[in-house]
Order: sequence, then C-alpha cells, then structure tokens
Amino acid sequence: MNNWYASFHLLTLLCSIGLLSACTQQTVLVVNNNTDLPRNKEMIETSLPKQISIPFVLLDDEENEVPYQITYDNKLIFQSTITSHHSRQYILKEGQPKRIESKVFGQQIKWRKDDFAWENNCIAYRLYGPALQESGEKAYGYDIWVKNTSDLIVAKRYKLEQDKHLSYHQNHGNGLDFYKVGPTLGAATGALLDAKGAIVYPYCYKTYEILDNGPLRLTVRFTYPTFSFDNEKQITETRILSIDAGTFFNRMQINYQSLSNTHPYLVGITKHKNTSSLDDAYIAKNKTFISYANPKSKKEGQIFVSAIYPKGADRANTKIFTKDEQKERHSEGYVEIQTSYQPNQTLTYYWGAGWSKYRFPDFKSWIQYTAQSTQQLQQPLQVTFKSES
Repeated sequence: MNNWYASFHLLTLLCSIGLLSACTQQTVLVVNNNTDLPRNKEMIETSLPKQISIPFVLLDDEENEVPYQITYDNKLIFQSTITSHHSRQYILKEGQPKRIESKVFGQQIKWRKDDFAWENNCIAYRLYGPALQESGEKAYGYDIWVKNTSDLIVAKRYKLEQDKHLSYHQNHGNGLDFYKVGPTLGAATGALLDAKGAIVYPYCYKTYEILDNGPLRLTVRFTYPTFSFDNEKQITETRILSIDAGTFFNRMQINYQSLSNTHPYLVGITKHKNTSSLDDAYIAKNKTFISYANPKSKKEGQIFVSAIYPKGADRANTKIFTKDEQKERHSEGYVEIQTSYQPNQTLTYYWGAGWSKYRFPDFKSWIQYTAQSTQQLQQPLQVTFKSES
C-alpha cells in the first residue's frame, strides 16, 4: 500500500512538473533590424510555425498587447518600430486578442458602375468594373483619392454622392478625387507590350474576391476578361492587390494564364497635359523606381505618384506621345518602367501616391519617401521564433 501510494505520489508530482513546464514554456518572436535604416511602424510579415495555436495574444517587450492579423495565406502580420541595428522580442501567449478598429477598407460600389474602391489610414484608390466597360467609357488605369485624415472615408464619400449629390470630386473637408485617368494607364497600372512595342491596354476587371479584410491588411483578387494579341490566345490576367495600414503603397502580384512566350511588361504613370518640362519626373539611377508630380492645382495642391521594382527593372524612361495619341489619351505621355514577364511567373511591383496637403509638402519629400520605401523592401526585417521556459 505504501509502495503504491509512493508511486502514485511520484507520478502525480512528475505530471505536475511536466504540466508546469508546458505552461511556462512560451514562444518568442524576435525581429532583427540589421540595417542602417530605422523602422517606424513597419509591417512585419512571417509564416507561423505549425505548433502555434490560434488565437493567441501578441505582447511586446514591455508586455503591451500588439494588434495583429492572420492573412488568407497563413501569414502573421503586425507593425513594429525598431531602431537601426537593434532587435525586439514579442511573446505569443495563448488567449483571445482584443478587437481593434480596422485601418483598411475595400468595397465594390455597385451603383457607381462597379467601381472597386479601397483605402487604408493614409490614402485611397479605386479601379473600374464591368458596368463601366459595358457603358463604353474607357478607363484603363488606377485612380487616386487623396485624403488628409487617418479616418476611413471612401464609403462616406460615395454615400454623400449618392444620397445628397455632393460630388467626391470636390473637397468637403477630408480630401477629394481630382486625379484624371481617362483612356490611360492612370496611376502606375501595368500592361503587356505586343510585338510592335504597343501597349496591350487592360480594360476593367470582370470578377473580384476579397481575401483579407482587415484590420491591418486588405487583399483582393481581380480577374480580367480573356484577351488575345499577336499569336497569344485566350489569355487571362489575375491581379492580387494588397494594402497594409501605415503605407501609401499597394503591392501588385500579376499573373497571366495561358501566356506562351516572354513579353515586355510596362508600368506607366500618366503625364497629364500642359506640364511645362521634364522636371516633373524622377527616375532612380538603379531603375528601382519612378516618380511623377502631377500639374499643381492652385486650389487642391499636387498629387505625386510612384512605382517600385525593388530588384530593379530593365529600363525606365519618360515617353512623350505623338500629337494624335495625346489627343486620343488626353495625356502628354508616360513615365514608364519596364521589365519582362515570363510564362507561369508571378510578377510583383509596388505603386502608390501622396498629396501635397498631407504629409508630403513637395515632390522632393515624396521622392525621399519612395526611396526609403524601396530600401525597406530591399532589406526586410529578419524574423525568428524560439521557445523559452
């Protein structure tokens, strides 16, 4: 009896120790900034180890809860601030995280000819849908909706337009849409080139699917109508667009199904008419990004646009249209950056815009921001996981 009791007591003690050890063991996420560039509220993205159970609470090194999101492709994302050549530790602790207000938004606006509009806490954009294409209006590119607030305003602007006929082309206190797209690539839309070097203009999306809907990232998959050019038949373009909280840039992932051959791929930023010189364009020496300053409005200020290829492109330049094409496009030309698209490839680039009345007082400040964003993409923060008891 005594032997049995002793054995039972020892077994219970060992189990307790095992449980205590399991309870006290925790997963630590370490973020290293091995660069000379300080990172301020940069979005961290990492795959989750299989042993991590969801949900969990994410705590920083001061035990403050950090908002996070698990994306559709099972990535953990959260924002982190780290000085240069330093690291920070985060603890993943079992529990239910606090709900936070979303910093991103995206929605199809059915009544407005199927616009798809999206935004984060910095900037807003839209692209055009099948109802607009059916109307015969030609608008191939991305549109920019500037704002001077971190609030999400897209739905409100559309509602004011629909209910009270207050146009979103006028500033009612938080910004407006005064960017012109027309029959151009607009704000850094991409397109294939045919055998003669002509742009194969994409039209409006056919279907969409929201993959991530906040609170820190919006991701949308757009599928476009099939098309043919040269000897290529029945090509289908898919774009996966994502925007994170805290940035002015979108990420675009481009794929063409049934494409047989390698073709040049061009991203163009529309140069609007009546610009006086080429000083409105900036091309990075290593061809990693292009930037353009739209004509300045006395009332509304100025919009700046950039496109980024972090690994560099094949070429970048400014192209001025012929007089006939200027008349057709209502545009002076493009600031363009070009690479090659290979069959079965997913091509990724980044694009975005800023406004002189919010955060970017002049073109120089926008170029500096684009250059810094490019450097951050080239030198991502390093993430490792470890277990501690």
